[in-house]
Amino acid sequence: MIHILSFSTNKEILAVMDRLVNKHDENWTGYRAADLATASEIITQSPIDVVLLGAGTGAAERQVLSDQASAADKRIRFIDHYGGGSGLLYAEVEEALRQKV
Repeated sequence: MIHILSFSTNKEILAVMDRLVNKHDENWTGYRAADLATASEIITQSPIDVVLLGAGTGAAERQVLSDQASAADKRIRFIDHYGGGSGLLYAEVEEALRQKV
């Protein structure tokens, strides 16, 4: 099972990202966070493999989450996803999953 966290402060974009992740494949499970505190909690308490960073997130948020993943000894792949449709989102996740962390 692949666990994917969608993180965006734009609620409409977050809903779309989460819907696409959860409908793509029965082996994908999606979580969602609209703020850094929620994303941090999910990263520390859930088995996350990939974080999709959407609109409203930036380098500072990515660094905080990356630091938390490292502190928890988790190998999480981070993807900056700012649109482009479902095909791009799926390709980005598949590519990230092929890469070593």
